[in-house]
Amino acid sequence: MAPRADENRRCYRQVADLRTKYPRSRATWKQGTVTWTGMLQPNPLCDIYTVKISWDGHRRRPVVHVLHPLLTIPKGKSLPHVFPGDELCLHFPGEWSPDMLITDSIIPWTSEWLYFYEL
Repeated sequence: MAPRADENRRCYRQVADLRTKYPRSRATWKQGTVTWTGMLQPNPLCDIYTVKISWDGHRRRPVVHVLHPLLTIPKGKSLPHVFPGDELCLHFPGEWSPDMLITDSIIPWTSEWLYFYEL
């Protein structure tokens, strides 16, 4: 299969799976980028977070940002396990591949990140 056709198949599969498993969220595929915006609550005692995940179909990993509430950092500290721009760091290099479903990997890892953020 041609590389572009393979990317399209992966993106379509991601959006279909996101829409099926998270029907109250928003999943789109525009200009080659899959974008999911939804709410996650890591635990019944935790806050509810609005999260945005973007993946361009070929980049090595999806980009994850917490939109609301804003992540707060105690004075004199830094936010742990993030890339520049407060992009969440969810896994080690090579632990995620384009053939993995975002719903089975990135979303649960994001929820776990938020759980430990609250601790």
